[in-house]
Amino acid sequence: MAAFDYERIAKKAKDNFFSDDEISKENKNAVKGFLLDYHESPARKHIVLNHLRVFLKKAKNIKEDMHNETAMNAIYRAIYKEKPGYFETIRNVSKMFCRRVNDEILPDAVRKALKKIPKVQNKRDLS
Repeated sequence: MAAFDYERIAKKAKDNFFSDDEISKENKNAVKGFLLDYHESPARKHIVLNHLRVFLKKAKNIKEDMHNETAMNAIYRAIYKEKPGYFETIRNVSKMFCRRVNDEILPDAVRKALKKIPKVQNKRDLS
């Protein structure tokens, strides 16, 4: 089994995120603030940054959009159509991000928008 250098992979994910031209400066600044208080393993940081990249490409300014139910509905619907296999992870990462950016309170618009998207069932038979 290959040993992964998670520090390097997380740094590359961070570099890719901040060099992505499709993500607005406002969203990049929100992520910079988020990362100051996010003290998880490099492997988890890699996952979070990759999924935030997908999520924040759809938002112009997440600090404003997370309080706008129409904007959140559009963002989550678009992600669900494009990446249904990743949607549950994006759902969890985006909820955690929005909660932390909004002083540990999940905005109602995010909660209501996520209720409208059906949960994707795990298709593996683990019994």
